[in-house]
Amino acid sequence: FVPIVPAGTHETTGPPMVATSLADILEGTPLPEGTPLVATPIARTGEFSASLVQARGSLPPHFHAVHDEFVVVTGGEGAMRVGDELFPAVQGSIFFMPRGTIHAFTSKGDGVATVVSVFGPAFDGKDRIFLDQAVEITGETKQAP
Repeated sequence: FVPIVPAGTHETTGPPMVATSLADILEGTPLPEGTPLVATPIARTGEFSASLVQARGSLPPHFHAVHDEFVVVTGGEGAMRVGDELFPAVQGSIFFMPRGTIHAFTSKGDGVATVVSVFGPAFDGKDRIFLDQAVEITGETKQAP
């Protein structure tokens, strides 16, 4: 990691900004065989959080009640369902899911897909509501917009 000194009058809070590469993060935190998903934090403030996510297999349909999510596919391939539409997810694909939008991801075959996932506000680790949980939490089934 190489520290970056903010220029001018830009003020930051929290730990110093750092620069690294996705390759360095992947090398330092490989996805263990048999593990479906690993999220490695990249940056965090009160307003947003960013993680490098490595996924093998599927992340079932879910939504976030209070978080918007922005995803950039950085490696591998798969499919992203956003609402009721299915999109190819290949390196360079970009997806935005406003809070309340049902979405899901499946990597291709046994391959590992990597994405940078950015949440606003910062993700609390709890606001991931799977559709089978939605009935229990809200008393009604969440429908795709």
